[in-house]
Amino acid sequence: MSRMKFFLSIILIFTVVFFLIGCEQEESEKKVSKLTIYSLNDFHGALVPSGEQPGFAKIGKYLKDQKRSNPDETIILSAGDMFQGTALSNLERGRYVVDLMNNIGFDAMAIGNHEFDWGLDVIKSYTDGNLENGEANFPFLGANIIEKSTGERVDYLDAYTIIQRGNLKVGIIGAIGKDLEDDIATPMIQDYDLVDSLPIIKDITKDLRANKGVNIVIVNLHEMDEFLNAQLAGLEGDYQIDAIINGHAHRTMNQLIRGSNNRQVPVVQAGSSGEYIGRIILTIDPENKTVTDANVNLVYGTSLVEEDPEIKEYLDEKIVETAPIFERVIGIAGELVSRAKVWDWAPDLLKNVYDADLGIINSGGIRAAAFNIFYDQEITINKMFEIMPFDNSIKSTYLTGAQLMDVFRDSKNGLVYSDNVDRNQKTVNGEPVDPEKLYKVVTIDYVFDKTELPFINGVDTVVYGHLFRDVMAEEIERLHNLGQKWIPSKYE
Repeated sequence: MSRMKFFLSIILIFTVVFFLIGCEQEESEKKVSKLTIYSLNDFHGALVPSGEQPGFAKIGKYLKDQKRSNPDETIILSAGDMFQGTALSNLERGRYVVDLMNNIGFDAMAIGNHEFDWGLDVIKSYTDGNLENGEANFPFLGANIIEKSTGERVDYLDAYTIIQRGNLKVGIIGAIGKDLEDDIATPMIQDYDLVDSLPIIKDITKDLRANKGVNIVIVNLHEMDEFLNAQLAGLEGDYQIDAIINGHAHRTMNQLIRGSNNRQVPVVQAGSSGEYIGRIILTIDPENKTVTDANVNLVYGTSLVEEDPEIKEYLDEKIVETAPIFERVIGIAGELVSRAKVWDWAPDLLKNVYDADLGIINSGGIRAAAFNIFYDQEITINKMFEIMPFDNSIKSTYLTGAQLMDVFRDSKNGLVYSDNVDRNQKTVNGEPVDPEKLYKVVTIDYVFDKTELPFINGVDTVVYGHLFRDVMAEEIERLHNLGQKWIPSKYE
């Protein structure tokens, strides 16, 4: 009797095991007929609501709901530049953003040029297995970021990732624009090469399709290059690309471009700072596992109403902790302050503070998302991070007039000069530049360190250790303490 019970028990166990295996196999082989890819790009640490920026609690609520409702049909991606940009995000060098991307369930992130701002070692720290310094539950992708010392891809960045969705294998390839080296501070890029992504993407795509059983290939690209998009869409056979995500340009773009075999290939770029979410919908033949149709659109951030309570609680705690620092009022705007007015004001400020002959900044360092600032609006430390989020420091040097003329000839770095300079007429203080004379020039390290500019060959160079953002904030606060408003257009 006991032996009979033993055999019956064994049969029962095997029956249960085979049933469970069958259920697991059935679940993993669910036939997918639609795949939706959501994307953010150039988020720039916009964690809390501001104007048309909905904040991560609303974005997270929307994305988590989509993934929860359709886990086998949903992918969430970032096309880079996620961290640098606000006081709250900058405080821990993007860790708060990483934590919340984990919470939301991002599947991969391409590296953007601003991921280099604090050095790529910050990204490495999110992949090192040390939970104390933060850890990403998603891969960072940089297929064409090459370490000069080895000639190989940076080892803590992946070229691609493969995601299983039902019966589909989806390959995500991540890359950055090869021309974006000029948008990265020289010390932060000098150990790396950003190489042409097209041949690398082609090689990876063929390998994914021919050797790794991948059915769908998505290119997640921190770049806006319509010619490259067309080249990618035109690939066919084992090289075929099914969808393209762009970043970097802060543009809103959702279009279908003609691809190989008259296919319609979706391309999306979702503005910046979470104001939009990209949404690509691929219709899939569940038997052949191929794309039969595509659609692409944008989800407007202003349409998001509900906040995710978990994310909101996380952010509220950080906001309360940092409010004494970041919400401190340092001034009041005395006019409508536009980006152009700050372009005019900032190099004049540097010239005067550092007793230089002229001041120079780059226009891109003053961020468009911070403007306009309205009359009587309070200026906080948070707002200063919005105006100038980068930790650029001040340097000065003496250039000869001949070297200064070389600076005037530069056309690619977006240089903005103090008002006493006429670049076109080649004058300083109304006088023609003397090729033999020495001129004291003050600028920020991002400009100073450019190897194509002559600053590094100047004489009597001084590295002040002052952050450009702090210099601007101190001047606004000085006026505030005197009972004066900040009116950049009337600065002398």
